[in-house]
Amino acid sequence: MAVQVPRKATLTEYQAFIHRPENSERLFEFVTGEIVEIPLSAYASSIATKIIMYIGIYLRSHQRDHHITGAGGGYFVGNDVYGPNVGVISAKRQPNLPKIGFNPISPDLAVEIIVDSTDTIETRTLRRKLDN
Repeated sequence: MAVQVPRKATLTEYQAFIHRPENSERLFEFVTGEIVEIPLSAYASSIATKIIMYIGIYLRSHQRDHHITGAGGGYFVGNDVYGPNVGVISAKRQPNLPKIGFNPISPDLAVEIIVDSTDTIETRTLRRKLDN
């Protein structure tokens, strides 16, 4: 069943939308007042997993205490909500991650993986994120 994604919304409407039962298996971001679905991709997930692994090895070998999150670990950045493929935040800045909801503290490092570099909704959304 295809679920219609509203183009413009408020943050409250976004939060209600993502908690609908039909959206439980999907990921969404809230970018400049728009609800944007994060495309699921085994290829992007594989790349993100490798990046997470290498960042984790580096941080551990340099005795750095950080949290590393995947695409499901959304972050508030201003009035937007982003779900980077990889997010890294210092444990000094945030000793404990929230157990539910989005992280109110933006990450120190965010990695976005673009599978198709042509002019797609995915690349246009990334450009909007970078402009913010």
